[in-house]
Amino acid sequence: MIFSDPITPRSYPGLLQKPDYDPMHVMPADFPAHPRMVTTTHKLRRCAARLKRNDGPTLAASRHLCGICNPETPVPALPEKPDIRFCTHAAHMALRFALADQIEPGHIFLDRALQYLRLAYKAFPHLALTGFEMELVWNISAAYDVLAAGKLDAQDEQQFNDVFRLALPALDRHTHLTCNNQSSFHMLARLAVGTAMGDLQAVHDALYGCDRDGKWRYGLIHLLRHDFLADGMHWEGAMGYHMLVMLTATEMLTIMEHLGIDLWHRRLPPLTHDDGFDEQRG
Repeated sequence: MIFSDPITPRSYPGLLQKPDYDPMHVMPADFPAHPRMVTTTHKLRRCAARLKRNDGPTLAASRHLCGICNPETPVPALPEKPDIRFCTHAAHMALRFALADQIEPGHIFLDRALQYLRLAYKAFPHLALTGFEMELVWNISAAYDVLAAGKLDAQDEQQFNDVFRLALPALDRHTHLTCNNQSSFHMLARLAVGTAMGDLQAVHDALYGCDRDGKWRYGLIHLLRHDFLADGMHWEGAMGYHMLVMLTATEMLTIMEHLGIDLWHRRLPPLTHDDGFDEQRG
């Protein structure tokens, strides 16, 4: 069946960006309670049940996570000029400790998670943002999402909103816009922000794409409909690039699953045209 998109970035980009325009039926109706990004309350309960019955793989993974979260190691001080590596490490440690707290609830892991998250908050405004902070944005979003299940105060919530008011415009500076592995990382970061914030517009932009300064930035739906060849391989052809896109795509599909949208089994019609630029044939 030939499927012709009546609304495209070439024809009506403004209409395509509206959150209520959802021809593929992939937008969540609302946002479930936190956590909803890297895990869910249901998955955490299932993990707790497995630990209770001494499930071997679950025990090993839990011990490894809690083992690398050493609460005796002091949280570093904010340097005079924090860089992207420092901020990403702080956000990543916040996520680790937040997940460890879910496995072994207690003040030790929770306190460390909050300290690292607040450190990342403080460092973020000092960064020279270029649009390539996708890993950092994902880690801060994930850490916030886990901790927002009831353990953040009003000041933490405000700091989170302040950070992501900077993060979304920064992501728009990312120079990879269309069909490539770097662009898929950008989609994931934008979807992470939207999911953590409960922002339908950001989620819609990550799924359907968005216009930024007259240039169309592709979204996950384009990737799924256009960027994989008939044999299942990503069009760039290299196994390394294929693996990277598969990692980001599966992460995005997992987030959407947590939002109540099953894209794992969805058959989307293939694109019969490009969305402004066809990088494979560009």
